[in-house]
Amino acid sequence: MKLFPILSSTALFLSGVHAIAAGPSTREAITDTLLTFYRSLDLKSESLLRSTTTPDLVFDGTAFASIGVGAPDPMVGQDVIAPALIASLPMTTSHNLANLRVVFHLEGAKANVTAYVLAYHYKLLSEPAESTSNVYLMSNFVEGLARRESGVWKLERVRLEPFFQSGNLEVMGLGA
Repeated sequence: MKLFPILSSTALFLSGVHAIAAGPSTREAITDTLLTFYRSLDLKSESLLRSTTTPDLVFDGTAFASIGVGAPDPMVGQDVIAPALIASLPMTTSHNLANLRVVFHLEGAKANVTAYVLAYHYKLLSEPAESTSNVYLMSNFVEGLARRESGVWKLERVRLEPFFQSGNLEVMGLGA
């Protein structure tokens, strides 16, 4: 049986795939931590949020205070932050992250992780209804500091910087 050159090259390439380690790279583990942090918000899971953060977590959403969404000072401590974040998002949400970047500190036990976040917030309805008044959209820049604890990467600090907001403020519980 004769393979065409392109197929034989592909076959050789694919045969090498099995030699690749199955675990995530350090960079992937850190970006997965940030992705899981936002997934915890969408799932309304305090336990999942805690699994991605350190007990001494600092959450800085002060840039949102001007629109009534953020606290005027950074929140400190996982026991304060986890229930507060979950309670602040009772509506259906969908957080989408892009342009994730990881920069390692020299000692290797810490890294900065950044991303752009597009957050859709949907009004709680008894029945689905298509309307632009049912959505509040936010675009943000997130900057996190991750540290390795017992071989697991967790967020030690999270800072959000809003780019734009659009839609119905009532979705966020802020009135018109």
